[in-house]
Amino acid sequence: MSKFESDLNAEQILTEYLDIIYSEIGFSTTRVFDSERQNIGIDLVITHKQKNYTIDEKSQLHYLNQRLPTFAFELDYLKKGLLKKGWLFDRRKATQFYFLVTEIILNNGMQALESKYDVESIKILSVNRNRLIRLLAAKSLKEDSINEIIKGLRKKKEFGRHSLPNLDKRREGIIHFNKSLAEQPINLVLKLDFLIKEKVAKVIYPIS
Repeated sequence: MSKFESDLNAEQILTEYLDIIYSEIGFSTTRVFDSERQNIGIDLVITHKQKNYTIDEKSQLHYLNQRLPTFAFELDYLKKGLLKKGWLFDRRKATQFYFLVTEIILNNGMQALESKYDVESIKILSVNRNRLIRLLAAKSLKEDSINEIIKGLRKKKEFGRHSLPNLDKRREGIIHFNKSLAEQPINLVLKLDFLIKEKVAKVIYPIS
């Protein structure tokens, strides 16, 4: 099995597990399978109090058995040599909430997800996309400002982790220009505790 096939298989397994969790916590959900809607950032629709909410699931499947304090929000990336806008500021996206799936811990020290029964524990945070963008704007990090920063990083090929104005790099977040991946993405890497403190995110599973 190729790495792409292995990643796809793990995503499908995780989806099965998540659907069980959503039902367990009382969510009425409809999973989206058509590529057109998925391409505009809708993996799931949740119905609550007769209102529908569009959800984009983002998981840390490449960090199994790790409890990372951060999550990466995509700003831009390369595809076949062409620069593409990342999903955070892409205005074509219809995403209302991101469900961040973190701390995916497998049973008995397993290193690969092969079945939904392999998952020992998991954490899910809901992030309000509009609140996140407003929070960044309040810190003078609107889309245009961030675009200028990432344009400079790409021009000078300044790979690695960089501080951002008005963000505390230890407690809030940084920007990361990734050299190791073919897509060379630039991500906004934010502390999850910071997002929770600012009421942009909340833990929806496990229920405290």
